[in-house]
Amino acid sequence: MAESGFRDSIEKLCASSEAAGRAACTGRRLSTPLRATLVAALEAWGTVELNTKLDRVGCIVAANNHQDSTLEALIRQDAVSPQIVTPGRRLSRLDPWILGLLSRALGFRGYGSVIGTQSAASNSAVAVAVAMIRAGLLDYCLVVAPAFEPSESFLAMCSNLGILSRVTDSGPIRPFDNSHAGTVPVPLAAAVMISNPAMEPSGGIRLSGVGGCQHPTTGAEPDLEAEIITMKLALADAGIGPEDIDYVNAHATGTPQGDSCEASALRNLFGRRQMPPVINATKALLGHGFNAAGLVGIVASALQINNGFLHSTPGLTSPIEEFSWAPKSTVRHGVVSHALCNTFAFFGVNASVVLSAPDTTENGYVS
Repeated sequence: MAESGFRDSIEKLCASSEAAGRAACTGRRLSTPLRATLVAALEAWGTVELNTKLDRVGCIVAANNHQDSTLEALIRQDAVSPQIVTPGRRLSRLDPWILGLLSRALGFRGYGSVIGTQSAASNSAVAVAVAMIRAGLLDYCLVVAPAFEPSESFLAMCSNLGILSRVTDSGPIRPFDNSHAGTVPVPLAAAVMISNPAMEPSGGIRLSGVGGCQHPTTGAEPDLEAEIITMKLALADAGIGPEDIDYVNAHATGTPQGDSCEASALRNLFGRRQMPPVINATKALLGHGFNAAGLVGIVASALQINNGFLHSTPGLTSPIEEFSWAPKSTVRHGVVSHALCNTFAFFGVNASVVLSAPDTTENGYVS
């Protein structure tokens, strides 16, 4: 993100010139992925009018070695010349550094934490934010997923696992397709502001349910039972059943095991319905943001609910099984009352979130 574009974005998103100056100063020396993260946080921050003290506003960062590439390069360099290690440079590559950066730019003083559950980090962070608000410890909670910069060794690991995309033309991620083309890491940043319904009595997509289930493994393999339980827990937390879900934003990475397992889990949960929910996958449009994938899916789902459309899933030409997949082109869909957003990660971490249209529940908002 060039300096001029970054400054223009800051000025548009900040309520005052003082706030714009503070944010611009904070981001002056940031890399492009970190600038994108700051802009996403500012955009989410500006969606609400804070009706509380700043010590009642918290932040949860969904990150898992988000500066992996830079950190790996620094480690190699510092190993050769340890005497030139600069504490500030080294510390700024750690995930919690983002909390300090955002607090300095935005001014919040409430609870802050980092959730690092890899590809499930976003939905896990949302669950923690919801719990903090429901417990009365916060009135608002900003959830931010910084852009992930994969290192050479991370990409080599993914390649050796057989999950990197082998496709080089358009639409390299092909969710739920028989080609099992694989996935593509992309540096995506996203943020949402979650608020207590009492603080924001009108407007906003409601975050009505969260659920998670830990499958006991230290590997990358998915687990059917855990994914089913995770989705059921999110529905139960929202006070609804499978028959109430109109739309699913699937985890859908385009990998053989991952897609097959999620498709089976969706079939188990919704297969008895005469008209199952429509399913699409935002990764087919943007790629896999890893720690940011869940928030990107939540933002995409909120936009679709608000505007009455469902986006296509490019690359899905030969489905691994028949289901209610979104059509090949974006369509108007009418009312979506409840949507399910999935994230299923390495090491058996699974987390799902239910979003609901305004006036359908009172559990909370996501802006």
